[in-house]
Amino acid sequence: LSRASARQFRTYLSNQFPLIFYSRKINQHYSIASRDVFLQVLTYLTMQNERGDNVDLYVPRKCSYTSRLIEAKDHGSIQINVAQVDPATGIYSGESTAFALAGYIRNKSEGDMALTVLVQENDTSMAAAAADTAM
Repeated sequence: LSRASARQFRTYLSNQFPLIFYSRKINQHYSIASRDVFLQVLTYLTMQNERGDNVDLYVPRKCSYTSRLIEAKDHGSIQINVAQVDPATGIYSGESTAFALAGYIRNKSEGDMALTVLVQENDTSMAAAAADTAM
């Protein structure tokens, strides 16, 4: 890091942790004062809270059909929640399965076919799981 960027980084961290962060200048480098401060800075930079839960502002999705990564700027992508229905009674069970489709698939006019294939695969896997639990 250059001196200016190190200074900006130190200022940024000291603004985020005003009461517990202080630095000592050692050989033109800044060192973090204690292990607790280091862990708090590391926790802040990895976007996880104290329990280790992910608290990122943006978590990328993958297309359920092609397994492509859906970019943040893919404004043609959609996510559809399909309800799970009890096969015997035909009543909604209160659960749903989320399917994400990339804009690439929708642009090729294959969104309907992709969603049909995904739902059929989900239905067969749910029926197999129900048959396994019934035995």
